Amino acid sequence: MTTAAGAPPIEPSFDEQLGEAIHQVLWRRRIKQTQFGAEVLGITQSALSNKLRGKRPFTAQELSSIADALQLDLNKLTPRGFTGPFGPDGGGLSRLGESNPRPIH
Repeated sequence: MTTAAGAPPIEPSFDEQLGEAIHQVLWRRRIKQTQFGAEVLGITQSALSNKLRGKRPFTAQELSSIADALQLDLNKLTPRGFTGPFGPDGGGLSRLGESNPRPIH
């Protein structure tokens, strides 16, 4: 598949895929972003929205809190098949939330 200009489409980033997975769980469970952001993460709805859209990364602590609150295995929230620098082909999960993430060894 190509775009109108003929270039291949841009794959969503890890943060975008992760945010979409979390957003889908919240949507299916009819959990409002305002309530979830404030009660679980201590952030505003706007900040949570930016994280769900992949504009800001989730921290490891936030991911842990999300998994606990939703009673999900953290691995169920991470995008499967992601092949970017921190996906299955790139050394596993990074230190999420850092400005310059590096794989954990």
